[in-house]
Amino acid sequence: MGARIDEHGSVIRIGVVDDHRSILVGIAVMLNAREGVHVVAVGRTVAELLSVSQRIDVVLLDLLLSDGSSSARNIAALAATGARVLAFTDRSSAGAHREAMRAGAVGTIRKTDDVTQIVSRLRAAARGRSKAASDAASDACRTSGVIVALSAR
Repeated sequence: MGARIDEHGSVIRIGVVDDHRSILVGIAVMLNAREGVHVVAVGRTVAELLSVSQRIDVVLLDLLLSDGSSSARNIAALAATGARVLAFTDRSSAGAHREAMRAGAVGTIRKTDDVTQIVSRLRAAARGRSKAASDAASDACRTSGVIVALSAR
């Protein structure tokens, strides 16, 4: 399974950085079972991921790594390789979302999101489209004093 060509005739190469081994294994298994995406590298730190000589299209990056590294520096280091970075977080705060976006992430994904949503955001990121977790975007509007009513799609 996994690495099967999608309807667009391509496979998106995914990297995952998370300091929890169970998250690394779980997300790799779930993503590799989907068409058009394939986890080619994982690491418990950004340095570990970057030590793997694989071309990576999109990286899922845990924002709070136990190595004490800065999420902004991590995003910048990954983006410098040409990979698009999606912040992979268990927080849905507007602050975390804004910080990641300012650092160069193309969007955020909550670890609690369904795998279908995660794959959709990975595909959007690979195509150069920014797609943020809807709750974080909604929180950002609320905290800025703007009230926005979005329709369901």
